[in-house]
Amino acid sequence: MPSWLKLNLKGCVNMATMEVFGFNEFANKLERIYTRSSELFGEHDLTEVFSTAFMRTNTNFENLDDFLAGCGVAIACAEDLDSIPKDYMRKTSSFGSWADMLAAAQEKFVADKLGL
Repeated sequence: MPSWLKLNLKGCVNMATMEVFGFNEFANKLERIYTRSSELFGEHDLTEVFSTAFMRTNTNFENLDDFLAGCGVAIACAEDLDSIPKDYMRKTSSFGSWADMLAAAQEKFVADKLGL
Protein backbone atom coordinates (compact mmCIF):
# COMPACT_ATOMS: atom_id res chain seq x y z
CA MET A 1 0.00 0.00 0.00
CA PRO A 2 1.43 3.43 -0.87
CA SER A 3 2.44 5.56 2.14
CA TRP A 4 0.35 8.55 1.03
CA LEU A 5 -2.81 6.45 1.43
CA LYS A 6 -1.90 5.57 5.02
CA LEU A 7 -1.29 9.21 5.86
CA ASN A 8 -4.50 10.24 4.22
CA LEU A 9 -6.47 7.63 6.13
CA LYS A 10 -4.94 8.73 9.42
CA GLY A 11 -5.81 12.34 8.55
CA CYS A 12 -9.40 11.32 7.91
CA VAL A 13 -9.65 9.57 11.25
CA ASN A 14 -8.25 12.59 13.08
CA MET A 15 -10.58 14.91 11.20
CA ALA A 16 -13.57 12.74 12.14
CA THR A 17 -12.49 12.84 15.78
CA MET A 18 -12.19 16.62 15.67
CA GLU A 19 -15.68 16.89 14.27
CA VAL A 20 -17.04 14.82 17.16
CA PHE A 21 -15.29 17.07 19.67
CA GLY A 22 -16.71 20.10 17.88
CA PHE A 23 -20.18 18.59 18.08
CA ASN A 24 -19.82 17.84 21.79
CA GLU A 25 -18.74 21.41 22.47
CA PHE A 26 -21.72 22.67 20.47
CA ALA A 27 -24.08 20.32 22.34
CA ASN A 28 -22.69 21.52 25.68
CA LYS A 29 -23.22 25.14 24.69
CA LEU A 30 -26.82 24.40 23.71
CA GLU A 31 -27.36 22.70 27.06
CA ARG A 32 -26.02 25.79 28.92
CA ILE A 33 -28.30 28.04 26.87
CA TYR A 34 -31.28 25.81 27.62
CA THR A 35 -30.49 25.80 31.35
CA ARG A 36 -30.01 29.57 31.50
CA SER A 37 -33.19 30.22 29.52
CA SER A 38 -35.26 29.39 32.60
CA GLU A 39 -34.00 32.68 34.11
CA LEU A 40 -35.84 34.57 31.39
CA PHE A 41 -39.32 33.46 32.39
CA GLY A 42 -41.39 35.83 34.52
CA GLU A 43 -41.26 39.54 35.08
CA HIS A 44 -38.08 41.57 35.21
CA ASP A 45 -37.62 45.01 36.66
CA LEU A 46 -36.75 47.62 34.03
CA THR A 47 -33.61 48.55 35.96
CA GLU A 48 -32.46 44.96 35.47
CA VAL A 49 -33.15 45.05 31.72
CA PHE A 50 -31.58 48.52 31.40
CA SER A 51 -28.38 47.60 33.19
CA THR A 52 -25.77 50.16 34.17
CA ALA A 53 -23.51 48.82 31.41
CA PHE A 54 -26.28 49.22 28.83
CA MET A 55 -27.10 52.75 29.98
CA ARG A 56 -23.45 53.85 30.01
CA THR A 57 -22.88 52.46 26.53
CA ASN A 58 -26.07 53.76 24.93
CA THR A 59 -27.05 56.93 26.81
CA ASN A 60 -25.59 59.96 28.54
CA PHE A 61 -26.74 58.52 31.88
CA GLU A 62 -25.54 55.98 34.43
CA ASN A 63 -28.94 54.44 35.07
CA LEU A 64 -32.54 54.32 33.90
CA ASP A 65 -33.85 56.43 36.78
CA ASP A 66 -31.64 59.38 35.84
CA PHE A 67 -32.51 58.98 32.17
CA LEU A 68 -36.26 59.04 32.91
CA ALA A 69 -35.92 61.93 35.38
CA GLY A 70 -34.50 64.12 32.63
CA CYS A 71 -37.00 63.35 29.91
CA GLY A 72 -39.55 66.01 30.90
CA VAL A 73 -42.44 63.57 31.09
CA ALA A 74 -44.04 62.30 34.27
CA ILE A 75 -43.67 58.51 34.14
CA ALA A 76 -46.40 56.93 36.24
CA CYS A 77 -47.00 53.74 34.24
CA ALA A 78 -45.56 51.72 31.35
CA GLU A 79 -47.72 53.51 28.80
CA ASP A 80 -46.09 56.84 29.73
CA LEU A 81 -42.75 55.57 28.45
CA ASP A 82 -44.01 55.81 24.86
CA SER A 83 -44.49 59.56 25.34
CA ILE A 84 -40.79 60.25 25.93
CA PRO A 85 -39.98 62.89 23.30
CA LYS A 86 -38.06 61.57 20.30
CA ASP A 87 -35.91 64.69 20.36
CA TYR A 88 -34.83 63.78 23.92
CA MET A 89 -34.14 60.21 22.81
CA ARG A 90 -31.92 61.36 19.92
CA LYS A 91 -30.02 63.90 22.04
CA THR A 92 -29.36 61.66 25.04
CA SER A 93 -29.17 58.15 23.60
CA SER A 94 -28.21 56.06 20.60
CA PHE A 95 -31.88 55.58 19.75
CA GLY A 96 -34.61 57.47 17.95
CA SER A 97 -37.45 56.24 20.15
CA TRP A 98 -38.26 54.53 23.41
CA ALA A 99 -39.41 51.46 21.47
CA ASP A 100 -36.01 51.18 19.76
CA MET A 101 -34.18 51.54 23.07
CA LEU A 102 -36.42 48.99 24.77
CA ALA A 103 -35.89 46.46 21.96
CA ALA A 104 -32.11 46.87 22.16
CA ALA A 105 -32.10 46.55 25.95
CA GLN A 106 -34.23 43.41 25.78
CA GLU A 107 -31.95 41.87 23.17
CA LYS A 108 -28.86 42.59 25.28
CA PHE A 109 -30.57 41.33 28.43
CA VAL A 110 -31.52 38.02 26.79
CA ALA A 111 -28.06 37.57 25.24
CA ASP A 112 -26.39 38.23 28.60
CA LYS A 113 -28.70 35.83 30.45
CA LEU A 114 -28.04 33.10 27.88
CA GLY A 115 -24.30 33.72 27.89
CA LEU A 116 -24.12 34.55 24.21
